Amino acid sequence: MTVAIADPGSGCACVTIGAAARTILAAWAFVTLGTPAALQRTAAQQRPEARLGGYDAWDLEDFLRRAGSGARDLFRRELVLHMLFAVVFGTGIALLLLGTWGRVLGPGDGLVGWLAIVLAVAGVVMVMAESVLLLRGVSPGTEGPALRRPDLVPTASVLSKAKWLLVAFSLVAIAAGAVTLAFAGTARF
Repeated sequence: MTVAIADPGSGCACVTIGAAARTILAAWAFVTLGTPAALQRTAAQQRPEARLGGYDAWDLEDFLRRAGSGARDLFRRELVLHMLFAVVFGTGIALLLLGTWGRVLGPGDGLVGWLAIVLAVAGVVMVMAESVLLLRGVSPGTEGPALRRPDLVPTASVLSKAKWLLVAFSLVAIAAGAVTLAFAGTARF
């Protein structure tokens, strides 16, 4: 993998395919297993930070209320897991961008490597910042108001929208790179 980062046009397709498989598996596991899935099942609605259109303080309070007692601590634990997942997902996105566009453009084009890394890091930073704001905003425990800092929720929602925009752009770029690579011929593998 170090070869792929140092020279995005080198290496074999197996790194890209492995990165794709691991990224998809990590996303599936994060969404369907454990804390995020438990919260969604008990609240009978999507987690606020998973909503493409964003959310507001009322949406967050409603979600926590519907999720039942103990939901605040579970939600806070999910936010920490979300930050860890962002690092895994961001690494996978960077490897996929390097593995597709790096091979299309060939060795020696360092700009592609840097763009892939910047795009992935930007997405991870958005998730981290959103999660930290929500951790500061949601009260632990079961007593008192669900939100101790509702003023942080609008900023977290803007970061969430930016995160989803970066994910969409990354997925389109990966798909475009894969199609371009397919038409470039086998010499690029």
